[in-house]
Order: sequence, then C-alpha cells, then structure tokens
Amino acid sequence: MNMMIFSKFRFFLLICVIGMLFSCEKVVDLNLNKTDPKIVIEALLSNELKGHQFYISRSLNFNENTTREGLTGAQVKLQDNLGNTFNFMDHGEGVYQSPRMRGVPGRTYTLTVNFQGKIFTAISKMPEQVNIDLLTQTESTFFNETRNAIEVTFKDPPNQVNYYYFRTYVNGEPRSKLYVESDRFTNGKEVKHVLYFDEPDLIAKDQVRVQLYTIDATVFRYLYTIDAIDGSSGPPTAPANPVSNLSSGALGYFSASTVSEKFIVLR
Repeated sequence: MNMMIFSKFRFFLLICVIGMLFSCEKVVDLNLNKTDPKIVIEALLSNELKGHQFYISRSLNFNENTTREGLTGAQVKLQDNLGNTFNFMDHGEGVYQSPRMRGVPGRTYTLTVNFQGKIFTAISKMPEQVNIDLLTQTESTFFNETRNAIEVTFKDPPNQVNYYYFRTYVNGEPRSKLYVESDRFTNGKEVKHVLYFDEPDLIAKDQVRVQLYTIDATVFRYLYTIDAIDGSSGPPTAPANPVSNLSSGALGYFSASTVSEKFIVLR
C-alpha cells in the first residue's frame, strides 16, 4: 500500500498549525492532538489488466501511533462513460478491490463511494499512454557529495497538454519521494527527467523500477500542491489547500491513468 500521499498530507496539517501560531498577535492555545477526522480516498485506476485496489481511511490525530485508520463497510463503484459498471469488494483494513479489468484511454470514469450514507464522488478521464523509452544511470552532486540517480527518457506527445506522475521502487520496495511534471516547456519534445534517491542512497546492484503515469490536470494540481508543501522538489512553500477532485470534503484523489514502466540494475 502506498502511504506517501497520506503522510505528506499529515505534514501539511502540521505546517498549517505552525503558520497559525506565527501569524496571530494574541496567544492561542492550540491542541495539536485534536483534529477533525477526514475521509481519505486514494484511488488510482490504470490500463493494466488486474484487480485494482483503492484505499479508504480516516485521518487521525497527531498523537496517535498511525496516520490513518482503514475503513470497512463502504460501497465502492466505478462506472465509465459507456455505462460499464465495476463494483469493488471490501477486503478489510480499508482495501477495496475491483474485479479483473483494465481502464481504457479516452474513457471518462466516475468513482462513487458510499460510507455510512455519505456519498463521495470524483470524475477522471484516462489520458493516452506515454511510454518510457530508456532508463539511464547517472550521478548528481550536491554540496560536494555525489549520489547515483536515474534519468528517464520519453517522448512527450505534441499538440496536447500532458501531466505525469512518477512512482519508484528500489529492490521491490516503494520510495516515498513524490515526482510530478507537466509538459509546459517540453510539449512534443524528447524529455530527459532525472529522479533523485536518498535515505538510503542508490548503490551498485540495486534494482530500480520506474513507473510513468499520465494523469489529468486536476490530479496533477493536487499532487503538485502536496509536493510543494512537503518540499520534495525544493524548500517547502507556505500552506495552501490541496484541491481534491473528490466531493463532500474528502481528502486524497481519484485518477484514471495510463502507465508505462521499466527496470534498471545499477552498476
């Protein structure tokens, strides 16, 4: 299960509280251990033929040992614009899985979640697939320290706006660093994007798997905001509300995405 988005949102809540403390002239007694719980949905549908797993949880307080509580008993349904409907099975601990199916590029999907009578919905159109052409081992140097990195090469389709989300795995384990990009400056060009790894660094014989997801504009804005708040691509920015495509105040996102992946073993 990918915990990255949830941990980053918890960090966002803490930054908001700190910002409130420094922006108020009068003394404010804030209880960091009590926050309003929110429904959190992470729903990533791809064009892979498989049972797709979506995750539903409730955010918890800062003083609790885990960042979220998996929720059972929800009704989860996915429908495309041709009327095809897929009902998800409750597998416990907040995991909901579809029957074996694949998303189709160009189709629009509507997610509906009913939890204790409250309805959460989101809509996402699956973009066309963009394939990774090449993974290359490279190096990056910061403050006289050299580390291994991975350069991803792919061709951005011309005459359309494209948004990308990278997921990385090292020796089968997911890495939490969040990478999102648009083709604002690379439309129709060959793109060479460098992915940086730390904690721990990449070493010889590590096997790295890179997944390139194409995402829609709404999901890109949500992930980009989380990335900016967390500081994964630079210094953290001032808190801004991540705008989810989910209704009824839910956190998280629903994305209908195509995916391409490649592997590389470090020298």
